Amino acid sequence: MAQAKEYSDVRVVRLKEVEHEADGITHKTYEKMHKTFLTPIDREDIYALVNKMDSIGDVIEATAVRIHFYKVKRTSDEIIKQAQILNDAIKKGSYINKCNVYKQVTLMSKKMMTIKNVFKKF
Repeated sequence: MAQAKEYSDVRVVRLKEVEHEADGITHKTYEKMHKTFLTPIDREDIYALVNKMDSIGDVIEATAVRIHFYKVKRTSDEIIKQAQILNDAIKKGSYINKCNVYKQVTLMSKKMMTIKNVFKKF
């Protein structure tokens, strides 16, 4: 959306649908956590990761709605760069959904933290 600079009603509605789907994944993850044996540390880490990912989705949706509402016509290069970084993080984060082993989740968490640190530079 940011790169194409296209904030149509259709795209904003689709983004809301995607965010709603992500909320569903979050809730399913919480349910699975309650049904699966995990040590307290594992449970804590997974909960924190999923919670942060859900919060990011909420912020993305809110940002897109505001851009659309205020009819922003131009976005800065910095916003485009942040959107690209966020897109990369989402692609890497989608891998987590396929993970079955705590070690893989930890590895992905570290990669996400690296991307978060890049964001802090802005």
